[in-house]
Amino acid sequence: MQDRYVGDIGDFGKLGFLRALEIAGLSLGVNWYYTTPSGSEKIQGDGRHLINQKYFDCDQNLASTLYKLSKSQTSRNLVTLENSHVLQTGIFFRAQVPGKESRVNWHQHALDALQQADLVFLDPDNGLSVKSVSRNSKKAVKYVFDDEIRDYLVRGQSVAFYQHRPHKSEHLYLSEAKSRIDNICNSLKFSIWVLTLPRHSVREIFVISPDERQDRLISKAVLSITNGSWNKYEIIKLQSTQPRT
Repeated sequence: MQDRYVGDIGDFGKLGFLRALEIAGLSLGVNWYYTTPSGSEKIQGDGRHLINQKYFDCDQNLASTLYKLSKSQTSRNLVTLENSHVLQTGIFFRAQVPGKESRVNWHQHALDALQQADLVFLDPDNGLSVKSVSRNSKKAVKYVFDDEIRDYLVRGQSVAFYQHRPHKSEHLYLSEAKSRIDNICNSLKFSIWVLTLPRHSVREIFVISPDERQDRLISKAVLSITNGSWNKYEIIKLQSTQPRT
């Protein structure tokens, strides 16, 4: 996550879902996987897809807050977003993702900071790590690694993570992602929900739960967020579910 994305349409979808999780009764932790733009990113127009006024029907308070942040020259950043209280139970970890030498320590600090949350949301720029980017690569800051997800799951926390849709067929992509999650969970019993955010750039939110109580509350939140105005305007849609296995 980068400051320049704060308040865009992708932010609206993911924060809308996190608010639904809170309303359902889950306490949240957020690891922003915070990065700063480098090289050509500094002149790209990312974050330009702002919230259309018609989408305010989905969540008036959230949309208004994010829209104001997105239009600000000085306040479009994660610090202001956290202080806006759009999430009431949120525990935030905002330390910048470091290079390879410090990533283990950074991850441990995140685990420590977010240990009281029922569900931890991970917000990397791109999503799950890919074969072409090793832990030693400068691009590794844009990804979450499998063991980082598993470390939250094994201590009983649910995990949701943000994923940009790669350039491959939907069927193949989702099949590969679920197989990857199976490997991450290994011997754990778990449930999966896949939510799609189709506006502009297509993204997914994958939700993994190792806990039956959290299953029920996540299902309640998913039902809430994928109905009504959110569904009408196709801001966030239920892609698939996989019951506890």
